[in-house]
Amino acid sequence: KAHLEVHKTSCHGPFSLNFMFGAGRTDGEGVERLWSWLNKAAASVKEMGPSARRETVDDFCLFAVWQKVVNLRELFLINTGL
Repeated sequence: KAHLEVHKTSCHGPFSLNFMFGAGRTDGEGVERLWSWLNKAAASVKEMGPSARRETVDDFCLFAVWQKVVNLRELFLINTGL
C-alpha cells in the first residue's frame, strides 16, 4: 500500500489492496518487514541454485515466524501487566 502512491495513477485502482479479493484491510507491509532481515542472507543465497536458494529463504522466513511465536508470550504478558 505504501508503494502504490509512487506508481502511475492508472495503477492505483487495479493494484490497490483495498479492491483485491481476500486482502481485507491489510497494510501489505508484512513482506516488507522481512526484507531488511533477509538481506543478511543475500551474500550466501546468491551463489546457490534456484532450489537451494528457495529452501534457504523459506528457512529464514520460517525462523522469523518461529521467533515471533516464541516472543508472543512476552508481548502478551507485557500488555496485560502480569
